[in-house]
Amino acid sequence: MLAGYLLHQGFMQTRLKVYKANLIRAEAIFRKFGRWTLLFAWLPIIGDPLTLFAGLSRVNFGLFLLLVSVGKVARYAVMATSV
Repeated sequence: MLAGYLLHQGFMQTRLKVYKANLIRAEAIFRKFGRWTLLFAWLPIIGDPLTLFAGLSRVNFGLFLLLVSVGKVARYAVMATSV
């Protein structure tokens, strides 16, 4: 989130090597569903761009931390019970 808060999209594509297709997909999802998409920040490939867009959108850090934590705890709870 901090990277998205401080940086712009051009820098993410050139320096951080975030693929444009992933940025476009994450931005569309973030615009459609808003902050609730942060519950899925644990997903591979699309999770990192979602957190970057949260930063670009200036999502409240406390809310960001809560939603990402809930998503990750739920993921690990499911993983722990399926073993």
